[in-house]
Amino acid sequence: MDGVDFEGITPDKRNEWLNQSNSDFETLLVLANRETKFAKTVADKQAVFGLFTNAVKSNRDDWVYDFEIPNLRNKALFFADTYNESLDAADNSYDPVIKWSRDLRNEFQRGRRIVYSEANRIQSLYRPFVIKQHFADYTMNDVLTLNHYEMFGPELQKSNKMINFCVNGKAFYVLATDKPADFHFTGDTQCLPLADRKEGAIVLDDKTTLEGVPPEAWEYQLGSRSALEWVLDQYKERKPRDPTIAERFNAYRFADHKEQVIDLLRRVCAVSVKTMDVVDDMAYWEDGQLIVFGDRDKREWTMLGLEAMFSRYDDSDDDLEYQAWLASLPDIREGGN
Repeated sequence: MDGVDFEGITPDKRNEWLNQSNSDFETLLVLANRETKFAKTVADKQAVFGLFTNAVKSNRDDWVYDFEIPNLRNKALFFADTYNESLDAADNSYDPVIKWSRDLRNEFQRGRRIVYSEANRIQSLYRPFVIKQHFADYTMNDVLTLNHYEMFGPELQKSNKMINFCVNGKAFYVLATDKPADFHFTGDTQCLPLADRKEGAIVLDDKTTLEGVPPEAWEYQLGSRSALEWVLDQYKERKPRDPTIAERFNAYRFADHKEQVIDLLRRVCAVSVKTMDVVDDMAYWEDGQLIVFGDRDKREWTMLGLEAMFSRYDDSDDDLEYQAWLASLPDIREGGN
């Protein structure tokens, strides 16, 4: 073996000896973390989502969920009456006729009453694609927190697009919703609200943060990334994969191009927002139905007088009505009358 020219291999920081990769995964922005959730300034927000929480956990699903409103009302009233009667009588035996839990016993010891209100009845996603009536009383649901009210409003009725995913180590899958979900909606469910997605800032380095970035700017996708993300990815510092380049010609420094990047990001941001405005205003006619993009609904298009125009768009030779309409149009070609 004396004649063999061995190459020394040093394990990387992941303790890999072979097939070492030059991955920049660890440099990517995290989805959510506690530091961003409780950040005091924009510069301290270092995650995509500034708010996250577990889904609602009642610990008494049979009492607070039902397909039928009357039955849910009867169960909730019975539960509230039984609980309040025990509270008034200072009866600490915790009558087993209703479902007790550690949190409910704690509320009982604090003297908190359950007040039935129809305003607390909402619709929630109980399991994938299954909506149930939900009595979302703060006391009767053990994990119904201020985070949920921040996401869905003071009455939990405000629509908010949510990303829900499983965090219990079982099969991973993601489901989107626009209303509150039960904790077992996707296994043990973690929620990320779109309306609270981090917006308004791009952290370039420890000295420079660009604020005021509209959320629509991130929605303009070019392949797998937004236009802004393409710029940020290409201009960041990284070690070249080629060892000769890395050793001899790795002269790129982001600081040398920072002003150029800032100007480019401003222009790309403007283009992204204007492009999404155009996309939101698009519509087309398909199989007798007006298909619209973005936030503009069909009623608006009808008011604009465009639905009739789109409804005529059929270039089939068999469509006599369309052919007659087409023939009635003025000839605007060069030399036409």
